[in-house]
Amino acid sequence: MKAWSITRNGEPKDVLRLADVPAPTANGADVLIAIEATGLNFLDAMMCRGTYPAPLPPPLIPGAEVVGRVQDAGTSNFAFGDRVVGVNPIGCGGLAQTIRLAPHCVWSLPDDVPATHGAALLVTYQTAYFALHRRAGLTKGDVLLVHAGAGAVGTAAIQLGKAAGAKVIATARGPEKLNACRDEGADVVIDYTDQDFVEAVLDHTAGHGADVICDQVGGEIFERSLRCLAFEGRIIPIGWASGTPPRVFIADLTMKNQTVVGLSWGSTYPRLRPGLVSSAHDHILQLYRRGEIRPRLAPSVDFGGAARAIDDLANGRVVGKLVVRGPA
Repeated sequence: MKAWSITRNGEPKDVLRLADVPAPTANGADVLIAIEATGLNFLDAMMCRGTYPAPLPPPLIPGAEVVGRVQDAGTSNFAFGDRVVGVNPIGCGGLAQTIRLAPHCVWSLPDDVPATHGAALLVTYQTAYFALHRRAGLTKGDVLLVHAGAGAVGTAAIQLGKAAGAKVIATARGPEKLNACRDEGADVVIDYTDQDFVEAVLDHTAGHGADVICDQVGGEIFERSLRCLAFEGRIIPIGWASGTPPRVFIADLTMKNQTVVGLSWGSTYPRLRPGLVSSAHDHILQLYRRGEIRPRLAPSVDFGGAARAIDDLANGRVVGKLVVRGPA
């Protein structure tokens, strides 16, 4: 079958190649899926660069989340032709024609949900949902600060924060990304390239600060965020797109009873807490049905343009969620 393969570590445009690879076959309880669409995430760029935690050696197939039709249900509870969404193990990804997944990594998707939306509602929204609700305990009236608010997880966090009744402050860079944050419901937007976001957050909250901070950038942004984190505030480092993992100084946290809450969704929750993921999936679909959330999609990409799309994602040229249409 055709698949995009990471041949060596480096920049996505240099290391991704469209190749013929062995097609997966039915095996026990696993579910064989013909792919309609694949959602891209920053972890795909990290896989190319070899910077993902506990990196695997190439060759690897990127693409962490897929929408498709069941071709072989194995001994699972699915049936041939079922519409499903799934998340796959790192390196055995969805930029291909078919994929084989364990049943605990697959969930039903209604036929009337467009494939591009389905591919944006899993990893992105589950990550934001678990960050805000499971890990940070976001409640109505909290102040939520979302860094990189115009990205896929950022827009999902803004929408889920508003749905939960929080006041949402978002940071981004440039007019287009700031407008995207406003469109998704952010109450306050801050261009961190020409404004000190720490001072701005404190000004907009009368010195209170943010009760919850969702940080995908790491490095200096994480360290400065602690200066505008409220008393008993919670900060969730989801990733470090800056390339620099965040550093934590315990003494700085204890004085204000603050908490750093780790989150790695895809590598843990589907395997260790599948019931929680299923419940979150149902709740996310309910919010989608009610119109309280809606994926902000970048223009979708043909299968042949996947390498360029991941390179754009790696270099910050994307607003919203990138989805690659299947090769069929």
